[in-house]
Amino acid sequence: MDSKTNSKPRAAPNGARKSSKANGQSDENLVDKLREIEAALSAEKQKAQDYFNQLLSVTADFENFRKRTLDGARRLREDGRIEVLEGVVPLIDILEQAVSMVADDATKKGLQMVVKNFLTSLEKVGVSEIVPMAEEFDARMHNAISSEKVSDSSLKNKVVEVVKKGYKLGERIIRYADVKVGK
Repeated sequence: MDSKTNSKPRAAPNGARKSSKANGQSDENLVDKLREIEAALSAEKQKAQDYFNQLLSVTADFENFRKRTLDGARRLREDGRIEVLEGVVPLIDILEQAVSMVADDATKKGLQMVVKNFLTSLEKVGVSEIVPMAEEFDARMHNAISSEKVSDSSLKNKVVEVVKKGYKLGERIIRYADVKVGK
């Protein structure tokens, strides 16, 4: 007898070989388990993406809040400065009027120095005068208190007299310049 044709099938070592039915069920179980793991992984990836999106949203919200807060604080400081300067500007008018009324030269020089120092101090904090003589009338910076007939047509709609100087802090008006406009 030939040993190849008459031999019995050998058992697989350590039970490595199973019946085809058992292998089929095992493969199906592994495929199902793999699908479950992939589905769980996909769900966890989605959760991670959702958390990341929430983090980005919260970060953006916080950055916007920080910017609004800083801008609000800046505006409050500027508003406070404007309020103080609105009280100071009339003092300049009074001092300039006093300079024009004083007859004594020494007193006049002293008042002029005070006015000059006052204006220099205001310039250091960003205040500038609005003295629009011969400029085109601009309602954003000038307050027309009257109009005057002018013989020179180039002065039409231009400031022909500054009755009261205006002041601004940066681009914000503290007081509009009171002017007469040519017509």
